[in-house]
Amino acid sequence: MKWILPFVAIAALIPCVASADTTLGTAIGALPYTITTAGTYYFTRDLYYTAATGIAVTIEAGDVTIDLNGHTLIATAGAANTAVGISSNHFNSLTITDGSIRGFLTGISLASTGDSLSNLFVTANFRTGILINGDNTQILNDRICNIGGSTVASAVSTAGISLTGTYAAIASCGIENVFAADTAGHSATGILLDGCSNVVVSNSRVLGPGAGTAPKAVSTGLATVTTTNLILLSNIVTGMDAGFNLSGAASGKYGDNITASDSTPYNSAGTGMTDIGNNN
Repeated sequence: MKWILPFVAIAALIPCVASADTTLGTAIGALPYTITTAGTYYFTRDLYYTAATGIAVTIEAGDVTIDLNGHTLIATAGAANTAVGISSNHFNSLTITDGSIRGFLTGISLASTGDSLSNLFVTANFRTGILINGDNTQILNDRICNIGGSTVASAVSTAGISLTGTYAAIASCGIENVFAADTAGHSATGILLDGCSNVVVSNSRVLGPGAGTAPKAVSTGLATVTTTNLILLSNIVTGMDAGFNLSGAASGKYGDNITASDSTPYNSAGTGMTDIGNNN
């Protein structure tokens, strides 16, 4: 049986960021910036974060929307920085949309429930593009690329999207060129599902770091750790050491996924994942 998710074109696998020109709410005009009240906040221009540590935008309230309005949040301190672009701990129902985040150790770090990240271009961050620890998260139509290169000793393993939580969806995302600082037991992972349950990953693409990229750690398109009830539909992984590493998934189904030029396309040994067909 052929599984097809409706209304998602192949072109959506390489999402674009388009400005929504939001002007309702509160403008964010300088960094660092802390949000303490629910509401909509928006960028009116590109903003630069010059410190090597700390957080550019901190969210300390629930029910917050940040609209980048097609602009870019940029860290300038280089590969030794430990700064985070947008961060929140235990404040729920957050929306971040429509813009770019670059140059941080971690682009977005959220520990909350009911969040939505959409139409984002998260690029040239040094360890992690999007880091989520929370339930009911939607990561939709985002592009995460060129993740890696930190000179911080504790940041050698990298991930485009790292998710811990339940009832989450990753859909129509493109992850490209995630690489690690060296090869000494470290990893570079497009999508890392660590401690997840009831997660759907669909219509997304992971492209490997490519020939000649050095240094190069072990790369994996999608990796699972202690994960249950996982659904993988219509995803593509190319140019990785491992395509889909499902060894950490105790249950779930996968179908209509494609691999190309991956040394080990599928690792499902010892898992409870069910192959529902058309994986190649």
